[in-house]
Amino acid sequence: MASLCGTHIKPDRFNGRWRAKSRLKWNRQPPPTGLMWDTFRRLIKRAFCTKNMNRAKALNIPLDNPLGSWYNIERHIEYEVYRSQNIMCKRPVEEGPSIYERFEIAGEADYFVRSGIRTTLVHASHPTSMSEGREGHYHPDHQYNIIDYPSEQQCDSEEDENIEDDGLGILRNSDTLIACSDGSYDPLEQKAAFNWRIVTEDEKGLTTGSAPVNTNPKYLNFYRAEFAGLRGVIRYMKKH
Repeated sequence: MASLCGTHIKPDRFNGRWRAKSRLKWNRQPPPTGLMWDTFRRLIKRAFCTKNMNRAKALNIPLDNPLGSWYNIERHIEYEVYRSQNIMCKRPVEEGPSIYERFEIAGEADYFVRSGIRTTLVHASHPTSMSEGREGHYHPDHQYNIIDYPSEQQCDSEEDENIEDDGLGILRNSDTLIACSDGSYDPLEQKAAFNWRIVTEDEKGLTTGSAPVNTNPKYLNFYRAEFAGLRGVIRYMKKH
């Protein structure tokens, strides 16, 4: 929703007249009512634009914290213009095959010139927009600013879990097992943990496992804790 410069949200993002051009196929839904749009605007402002809650609908709404660099990842939204350090690619307006008009930086100059076409985007490029100057000179509207997506390794294994499996023999001799798992997350302490349990239909052979979730705090949340529990119980059943 944010502008390409990452500093504000444009007013047309809030009224239903704008749609991101995405390769994903979304379900068709009835148009939101006016009350729904008012609620949507209010919640977005509460989350990202708290310093400009009462700004007029026709004006750009500044973000409390401007967005940072673009991540070097594949995107499902199709932007009109992309740039790398020395090349820009412009997507045609018409629907059809992905053929990009190519622009290359002119030597030591600070402008780009047309230089043919491409069928794929340049590696490590990110969205931008561009302006046309004199004599076929084109200028990107944003500096090149891309970084690699940070690693989110989760360093744990079954050996890190606190497992109580005195009932393993009973489980192995049972035709049907019942398994469940859950996770918890404390956003104040930035800590998470999970627990899982396996029993037979008559609630015998109780086997449990639990452990903290060890990962980059930046990626820690309720979902990560719950999926860690799900992974733990599946991993145990596959191994035993």
